[in-house]
Amino acid sequence: MGRRVLVVDDDVLVLEAVASMLEELDCETILARSGTEALGTIANDQKIDVLIADINMPGLDGSALATRARNFRPMLNRGREVLPLMLATAHNLRNNSGSFAMFTAIRWASSLVNSLAAAWRPGSSSK
Repeated sequence: MGRRVLVVDDDVLVLEAVASMLEELDCETILARSGTEALGTIANDQKIDVLIADINMPGLDGSALATRARNFRPMLNRGREVLPLMLATAHNLRNNSGSFAMFTAIRWASSLVNSLAAAWRPGSSSK
């Protein structure tokens, strides 16, 4: 199994889409539907390699989660000083059409996963 990725989004369809794409990259995905749930996961899992979070979530949003996660777990596996993270959202791209909204969210997820794949290619500066 490849990297362990914690994916956080309040939209279950986006969670499932991102998880499916990450699994194609041989990632083990851990899913959380809120920032609070994600913090609990981070507290109990010492081997999370990357945190991917939606910026626009109710309650503890992605930005606040990122700050708290890094403060909460400053030292992680493999000697990293901070938890690598990606924040993104498809929220501003959505409209009232459900099919368009899902297409937009899937396109956002695909771009996110493609960015990770590029960063993880042999010879890239990211390990």
